[in-house]
Amino acid sequence: AFHHGSLLPWSIHKSALTLVAQHLCRRHRVRMLALQLESLPFGNRMSMASFNIHMVRYVDSLRLDGPLVLFASGPGPAVQLLWKLNTRLSGALVLNCSRFRPKSYLGSSQHEQDELRQTNLAGLVHARRIDVLTASLIHHNVFAHCPEDLILAENTLHGSYCDCHPAFWRCAEYATSWTVAQTTQQLQNAPAIKLPSVMVACGGLADTET
Repeated sequence: AFHHGSLLPWSIHKSALTLVAQHLCRRHRVRMLALQLESLPFGNRMSMASFNIHMVRYVDSLRLDGPLVLFASGPGPAVQLLWKLNTRLSGALVLNCSRFRPKSYLGSSQHEQDELRQTNLAGLVHARRIDVLTASLIHHNVFAHCPEDLILAENTLHGSYCDCHPAFWRCAEYATSWTVAQTTQQLQNAPAIKLPSVMVACGGLADTET
């Protein structure tokens, strides 16, 4: 399972992934390995291409045996691992792939607005503006049934940012530096690949057009 670029610390994902591991994976005798921002032993800011090279080397170093299924969600860099690891994969699940748009989107007014928001987000991460970053992500990504749920989500996310490992912020800085244009160009220029089993699921949080 690989999720990169969501700007959510590991503590936010841990409960849900633990539930999946304890019930689904145990039932099917499958081992799940979750790679999150804090767990990647990489250096400071790097290009998207360099990140993918490091990521493949890191996966290779894990010496994983048996059939592998890649679960990738979030921005394009995670999805690009499908091409990097395709000879080793028996299946893949892509959830809410983002920052991948049609060519007509590039250069449009909507593209300019999204890039401006991404630049502002990168600035908040660099400055560790936790209060403003929390409010921004809650506004754009949380669907609450009532005000109490919204307050709970905001407090939980804020607390996670305050307690997260310094490695999270280091990786978050270069994750937010990658643009929609870079991700789109990388994926559009990728050759066709064939995998035994692939599922793509895009909901309200995805901006990918298929």
